[in-house]
Amino acid sequence: MTTMEKPRLPTVATAWLLLTAPVVLLDAVFVLNRPKTPDTPHPLGELVLFQPWTVYATYDRRYAPNEDAFVVAQSWMNLLEVTLGLLAPLLSFSGYWKSAIKLAAVVSVMTFSKTLLYFVMDFVEGGEYTRHIGYLDKLLMVLLPSSVWIIVPFFTAIRCLQSLSQAGSPGSGDNSPKKRKNK
Repeated sequence: MTTMEKPRLPTVATAWLLLTAPVVLLDAVFVLNRPKTPDTPHPLGELVLFQPWTVYATYDRRYAPNEDAFVVAQSWMNLLEVTLGLLAPLLSFSGYWKSAIKLAAVVSVMTFSKTLLYFVMDFVEGGEYTRHIGYLDKLLMVLLPSSVWIIVPFFTAIRCLQSLSQAGSPGSGDNSPKKRKNK
């Protein structure tokens, strides 16, 4: 980036935040509406839109009917994450480049940390919600798909921080759509 160019939200951040928002929102809706008693079917389980979550709940029982509070708290964090994640591209499109980049970096770190914590919880709980499946099923149905939520946000945060460091150079643009006069 030359000193005349304004910083911008990295494409990977914009794409990640916009593409994952519907998935994260559906995930939160599924968890927040699950029944607490084991023999009760999920009220959204028959909807085609929620079929992937219904299947996933057979592998990771944290998503199945139970009274686990961690996944509920995580779902509320998901809703905050989606809200902030959609705000970053909006700020970027409005010309608030530095704020958008900072917010995208924060949201990416939130996603990375929350997913890592999810894995750590499974480990420290002795696989309470996943020990009923074999290692290959756990790898293919839980660990590999979920690892995307660690890897992509990690590199997205790095890319945002690189953009911020470049934006910190003199003459790299302001943080608002209005032109500021140099005094």
